[in-house]
Amino acid sequence: MPFIYGQNKVLTELEYLSKAKINRNILFIGNSGYGKNLIAEYLLYLQGIENKDVFYYVGMPPVLSFGKKKYVFLDEIHLIKEYEPLYPFMDSGEYFFVFATNLYDNLPEAFVRRCICFFLEPYSEDELIKIASDYFSDNNIKLSYEVLREIVLSSKDSPGFLVKLCERLVYIFKNSFLPKDKEETNEILNTFLGIKNGLDLQDGLYLTTLKNLGGVASLDRIIFSSNLPRKVVQVIESHLLKKGLIRISSKGRTYVGQ
Repeated sequence: MPFIYGQNKVLTELEYLSKAKINRNILFIGNSGYGKNLIAEYLLYLQGIENKDVFYYVGMPPVLSFGKKKYVFLDEIHLIKEYEPLYPFMDSGEYFFVFATNLYDNLPEAFVRRCICFFLEPYSEDELIKIASDYFSDNNIKLSYEVLREIVLSSKDSPGFLVKLCERLVYIFKNSFLPKDKEETNEILNTFLGIKNGLDLQDGLYLTTLKNLGGVASLDRIIFSSNLPRKVVQVIESHLLKKGLIRISSKGRTYVGQ
């Protein structure tokens, strides 16, 4: 069974649904790095379904043929352009669909009402510190709470991003030194990874791009001009919003400043 940090409300309800043997269309909604795929794997475990029996695809498969597989996981469903072809399969009761997305607003109402929707909650600082602490402990590295917290403040509040950051830091710590306090942690983050005041090189590229576009731009224009992947930009924006460096409105993204 996969180990999952946080999301206790979602996990508890999934357990009840599985015990009641309710096979419905499940929709997981949450930011990139929140563990939607891991939670889907947990749902598989509860249903007693092995990975080899799952039809997995990102977006909509070109041909709607799932073969003999009755469990279907469609990731990043916001990429789907035509949802209607899915409806007969979703309504048939012959398939158990699990969908995942980090973009909810543009999903058709007819699609959403066919699903049981689970919104993944933001992770608390304490939960992120526990994730980082466990990761370093698994690699025989012990760090103080102060150091762990400083690392978490550079994680964009994303468990997925935090684990990748910890993975890089394990190599650095084993080949340089273990920081003892906030100052030494920031020295390592800045020197080796280009992270300063909780902002990394991708954050800087986003902000520079937005400033060069006149301080106001659409999401698509920022992605095109910066060449940053859309999923990365979505994580960056959540981080910059929390730090008060950008605003999002009907006019687009507005640079506030550092």
